[in-house]
Amino acid sequence: MRGPLLLSMTSKTSSLKALLLRAWRERWSDLQWGIHIKTILPRGVSGDVYNLADCILQQALAECPTWEHCDILLCVSQLVSYAAVLQRISKYDGFHKPHCIISLLEFLETIQGGITCRGKPEEGQLAASVLSIVQWLLSCLLHAIKNVSELRTDNMELTAMLDKPPTILNEMLKCDFMVAMLCLAKNECVDVYLDVVKKCQELETLLAQNLTLQTSLSVGDSLRKLCQLGSERDVSSDPTLDVSEPVTYCLQALLVIEVLQNPSADTQMFVNEMLMVKRLKGYSMARLHCEIMRACLISLNDVLGTSEESGWGAFVFLKIPYILRQLHHTTSGEDKSVEFSQDIVDSFELLLQYTPLLDIMDARCSCNIVECLLRELAKVGLVTEPLVTLYSSKR
Repeated sequence: MRGPLLLSMTSKTSSLKALLLRAWRERWSDLQWGIHIKTILPRGVSGDVYNLADCILQQALAECPTWEHCDILLCVSQLVSYAAVLQRISKYDGFHKPHCIISLLEFLETIQGGITCRGKPEEGQLAASVLSIVQWLLSCLLHAIKNVSELRTDNMELTAMLDKPPTILNEMLKCDFMVAMLCLAKNECVDVYLDVVKKCQELETLLAQNLTLQTSLSVGDSLRKLCQLGSERDVSSDPTLDVSEPVTYCLQALLVIEVLQNPSADTQMFVNEMLMVKRLKGYSMARLHCEIMRACLISLNDVLGTSEESGWGAFVFLKIPYILRQLHHTTSGEDKSVEFSQDIVDSFELLLQYTPLLDIMDARCSCNIVECLLRELAKVGLVTEPLVTLYSSKR
């Protein structure tokens, strides 16, 4: 079975190479290229299967290319994945051919704004390809700096090898999507990332020895970001920084699952889910407690007067206090010398800001809903009686 399939793929690849030669010889337009390529590639099949990106670059960079030589690659980018294009460019090591390198750099400048995942299986390699292209850009810059005297004296046009890689890197690191791809690749391709860090350190050393280049090339920030990839986005490193979203509704869905599907289940799994939400959303413990109580009140309001009212009422006033106590003990430990939880107290300061919600609940339940919650929390040792009185009076 593999023999005929391999022969078919080889035949297609040969046909593609012949088509590329004809396209350049006859200077086809985008429309002509699109019409002819459909005669070779089956409908719905990616060009990655037949190494189309490899064929194009091998033909384009065989001699001394101009921008037009890479133009076909731009036209065909709808037929091959971004991952394949970036991976193929990153394998080109002809740094002694500056015109080839400059053409590829110009091509990268053109496509980098549109690089994305399009739901194709081939794009699963995109993260690794983005990291590989960063590695290649750093290699370009290293080669240019090491040969800076030759580049400056022979041809001023070749200084693009110095100027373009920093520009492309800066733009990539401004894009959240590209940074996310790099963070994924950092963990998937450890060896490649370590080489990227090594090249960054080598570049920093070379730039420190050449103040003129250090001034003209704005690449220092990019090198530092690459070396510290992911760490600057760790919200736990700066607890004073509030990066959480202002309102969230994901807790309501988790609460519904807990109430309807797991009414008598152990609460530890739910507590673990809440702690996961805390980490993902960047919440403080006080904010997490507040969001849990707010979501409970919203859900209880929705079921008042229905057959589900008793179930939700029992969950909110009987089960939630124990869940909050579990959260408190999980994060702070069981310190019996502490009379109350400061996080719970702070969470009520936040909850009291939702005046419309509390007003509706007070009116529909004919009671002070905050006081009811506080009294149940006092029974499990999370607040004291003076605090119950204090915060009840604020309503």
